[in-house]
Amino acid sequence: FEMYKDGGTIKITTNESVYYIDGRIHSETKNKIFTSYPSDNNVFIKNSDEILKKILKALKEYKNDISVLYLESIENLIYRIELDTHKKNKINEN
Repeated sequence: FEMYKDGGTIKITTNESVYYIDGRIHSETKNKIFTSYPSDNNVFIKNSDEILKKILKALKEYKNDISVLYLESIENLIYRIELDTHKKNKINEN
């Protein structure tokens, strides 16, 4: 894990890839996941909620001082993504 001083972007290195969770202040893509540092030029990963769930599961299995610090943050992020998706689906239904 690495934190950036841009408002909270998190870099997570896994055995599968490197992911960046956009935490930039006033970002249009806040809480989206990228495979490189987020910018207006690159595209976020569409199935980001599934990736976050895999990361969360791995953190729960691999408990150390650092992973425990991120568990709650990632759980909250998954909740916000699911809430945003639910809101968008409701809007599209109307």
